[in-house]
Parts: sequence; structure tokens; C-alpha cells
Amino acid sequence: MVHLGTDNDSTVEASITLTRRQERELILAVLFQLEFEVKDSDELLQNALDILDMTTALNASVLSFSRQMLRGISRRRGELDEILQSFAKDWSLERIGRLERSILRMALYELIWQDDIPPAATLDEAVELTKSYCAVEASAFINGILGNIHKHLEESRRNLQFLS
Repeated sequence: MVHLGTDNDSTVEASITLTRRQERELILAVLFQLEFEVKDSDELLQNALDILDMTTALNASVLSFSRQMLRGISRRRGELDEILQSFAKDWSLERIGRLERSILRMALYELIWQDDIPPAATLDEAVELTKSYCAVEASAFINGILGNIHKHLEESRRNLQFLS
């Protein structure tokens, strides 16, 4: 709840909520900042979360998705980068733009570790974020890589179900 002062001494409470898209934009902003920093990523992550808490005046439940995603992406960054590198044919990760890399990491984390989010929603959100913040041609690149990863994940899951 945000407390808004009034002319008298009473307090008005307003509930602020963010859409998943808005939370993804916050996550993307933090991931993009981390691309430029050489400090300890855990410290930067905590600083970013602290800043989000202080500047947004949001209650803890609103940012729970953002916190979970940022911590997960930070912890699994090496794994995410290995997977991305294996699917980015003829592209080194360093060659992929920082913003595009951040979008790819976020979407890949969702595809693998966020079972409550439909893959189609993850892919659509990644492409829409790319269209909003990156060069025009980047959305096809992001869609291609994530589409191939999603296809591979679905095939792997089917194979595991067949074996059990």
C-alpha cells in the first residue's frame, strides 16, 4: 500500500500493482545494468532490489516475481549462457547486444524454471520487449533462438515422459 497524504491528517491508502509486463521491464532494466557492472553480481542484485523497494513504494508481494526472477537468473547465469551459446548458431554471446542478451536470459529462465508461465506467453513477451527496446531486426533473432530452445525443451520433456 502507498500512503498518500491529504490536507487533513488522515491517510489514504492506494494499492499499486504491476502487470507481468511491467515487472519484466523492471527485471530487464536490472539485468541490463548488470551487463555494465564489474562488481560482485550478488551485491549489485541486492542493491537493485533495495532500490526497487525504496523507489517504487510497492508492497513485497508485488515484487515477488521480480525478486524470484532476478535471483534465479543471477544464480543460473552460467547455465543460461551455456544454453544460449549452444543455440546461437554462428554468434558468440559477446556479439549479441547487451539488451538482447538480457532478454534472452530472462526468457530462457522462464522457459526452464517457471512452470507456472505458459511457454507461449514467455516467447511472446520476449519478442514484444525486443520490439519495444531493441532494433527492428532483433525480434526475429530473439524469436528464432527462443523458438528453437522451446522446441528442444518440449522434445526432451516428451522423451522423459516416454521413458517413465
